[in-house]
Amino acid sequence: MKKIILTLFCLSCMASVFAQTGKLRVAVSFDTDTKFTLMGPLSIKSLDIDLTDVLYGQIKALVDTNSFQLITEAFPEELSAANEPTLTGIPKVSLLKNWATKLQRKNGYDLLLIVYKPIETNGLYSKICGFSYGLSMSKGLVFSLNNALVFNIRTMELLTTTSIKSELDFVAGFFVSDKNIPSNDPKNINAPIQMINTFNQEFAVKVNQCLKASKQELSK
Repeated sequence: MKKIILTLFCLSCMASVFAQTGKLRVAVSFDTDTKFTLMGPLSIKSLDIDLTDVLYGQIKALVDTNSFQLITEAFPEELSAANEPTLTGIPKVSLLKNWATKLQRKNGYDLLLIVYKPIETNGLYSKICGFSYGLSMSKGLVFSLNNALVFNIRTMELLTTTSIKSELDFVAGFFVSDKNIPSNDPKNINAPIQMINTFNQEFAVKVNQCLKASKQELSK
């Protein structure tokens, strides 16, 4: 009887180990603003409203936990474009390799997911380029401008990416501010924030599609 129990225990442990090793460990890093940008006709205000955690929660909620284990990692400050409007896009892979190698060796990651603010907009909405999310009061435009890359962290080969094909990929909607109250009054801010969080749910879906596609690429 003891042998049977011991055998069952060993099999259970082996199954648990296999289940763990069957998951891809994903380092998730955000190189995005942590402030809400309020763009007036003559000035720009930054409000201390960080929507990063909400977006991460949306991404994580959609993940297949049998296939992926997500863990957040801080993006290197020396390479970051966060809260710096003059910097957008992502650094060259050659600059990211040392950081990625250290992450992989320390925590055994398989994939690196980077969410960042891209170089994108031209023409009508060019002024929002350099900011992750906010409200352009002159146009009544509520925006959330994000992109994502998924790398094989061992080789830093780019496996999949989201893409911005039109304004529909970053325009969360339109909102008319009440000019009789301060621009940063909650009545002028709460509705745009809710619009952004709702809009970002679609981006979270795209990110999860990228993770699934990356898993297929790794299995080839």
